[in-house]
Amino acid sequence: MYRISLLLAALLLCTAPACAESDSLISDDLIRKDTVYYANTETVEHTVFEKNASTSATVYLPYLYSLKYEGDGAKFSEYLVKRNDEVHAGDVLAVFTTADKSVEIASAQMDREHAEKDYADGKKQKEEQLKTLRGELSGTADAWEKQLKALAVEKAEIELERYCYQQEKKIADLAEKLAELEEEAGKSTLEAPIDGVISEVTYKRVGDRVFWGEVLITMYSTENALLKISNDRGAFRYGMPVTIELGPRQSRIKLNGTVVGADNLLPEKRRTGAAYIQVEPFDETGVKITQISVSAKTAWLDGVLVIPRRAMTMEAGKYYVNILTDENSLKKRSVKVALTTSTQAWILQGLSEGQTIVID
Repeated sequence: MYRISLLLAALLLCTAPACAESDSLISDDLIRKDTVYYANTETVEHTVFEKNASTSATVYLPYLYSLKYEGDGAKFSEYLVKRNDEVHAGDVLAVFTTADKSVEIASAQMDREHAEKDYADGKKQKEEQLKTLRGELSGTADAWEKQLKALAVEKAEIELERYCYQQEKKIADLAEKLAELEEEAGKSTLEAPIDGVISEVTYKRVGDRVFWGEVLITMYSTENALLKISNDRGAFRYGMPVTIELGPRQSRIKLNGTVVGADNLLPEKRRTGAAYIQVEPFDETGVKITQISVSAKTAWLDGVLVIPRRAMTMEAGKYYVNILTDENSLKKRSVKVALTTSTQAWILQGLSEGQTIVID
């Protein structure tokens, strides 16, 4: 009973004039309004969204040549080149000792000559037989006998044609065999087929046997060299222009290039994860092909809504921004994002041009 009396006495202390000054139970002077604190804002506007990709590159040489000795019975004598040597087409790269094939060559020549003589004699004989049959045909009056003679002439013509084909093929085969023997006999060197650089030399000792088709030297052409880059994410596409930088850090040079090989459109199982770039011609004098980097614009759009990337926060897999209202208060808004970079975000939905968003 004592506590209730004290409470009533405290309520009566509120004088009538004081209570009449406010429509609420709490005085306006005692109400504290929250203040919005921010350092930077940004106005949403339509502008350019640009996304870039960059990666390192290596030199790729598509034209490799494996040089073989295509002969029989040769022995190794010496190499005239070593790794990294520059050579020109026709330069002698290696020397061999070849077997004496004079007897085989002479025998092949006699075989071809005999075949040619036999062919000439046989063809002449069959042509004379055919001429005789044609004469008999023209001198025959009986219809039945004339028909028989005509069939004999047709048969002789077919036999002559077949004989000529068979003999000419036989002579051609003998001539090819002779040419191979003569080539083997004269093949005592291995020559460079193109201008290029020696990359590998198979070790051989003097007197070692050289087997038919054995790869002795590998070389590559410095022409049509490409740049190879990693393209696992598919950022570099066929036909895309790129910028290339190379050389030491203090004296790097910029070049232009184009993606000439990319497998983005292939099924995933068939992709190699690489792309190839062709560099536009430039003066290579004094240029050091080191520390190669490649960059390109993978996306460029004008007239889209763009905001700073740091203006967004992510919660539960969604992006949010804080919009500054006319009452100087913050309104949290979910936004739909198309693409982002380290500094920009392209907004598809959730913001309008002219709105102010808080960055910091």
